[in-house]
Amino acid sequence: MGKIERAVFDAGPLIHLAEIDHLNLLDIVKEKVAPEVVIKEFRGHRIEDIDLFVLSLNDKGKEHSDILMKEYHLDIGEAEAISLAKQENIRYFFTDDFYARDVAKELNILVHGTLGIVIRAYRESVIDRNTACDIMDELYANSSLFVTSKIVTKGKMMLKEFEKP
Repeated sequence: MGKIERAVFDAGPLIHLAEIDHLNLLDIVKEKVAPEVVIKEFRGHRIEDIDLFVLSLNDKGKEHSDILMKEYHLDIGEAEAISLAKQENIRYFFTDDFYARDVAKELNILVHGTLGIVIRAYRESVIDRNTACDIMDELYANSSLFVTSKIVTKGKMMLKEFEKP
């Protein structure tokens, strides 16, 4: 598969991975993109800078973002990130927000959350299976990510799909 060329990020996955000191997993993406509002939210958590490209919405993108906020009750960060993905024709969007995931899917954007980043990092051999399981446990126990033990167990089971013989 290889690295993802470009992806748009919402603040959630950035914050959650930073909380457990695993921002290195973002190396699965060559060009990480986010709107300014997401960068401000991320930095508001007093987290060190990472290699993110800040892109602005054009007028059409801003209008689209406003519609997403009104019609789907998304926060500005999620709405702008989705609009940015559409504006820049970026296929991947990383968020942990349930409603933002649904909206992105409706708009034919490939969407994944923090656990998806961990699974992809394992699949791309950035980390081994034990480390991936440990990171999922850390996310459950030591981050602000809302995730149940059942979802963590499912994530660990998904790792088996990508085991190499």
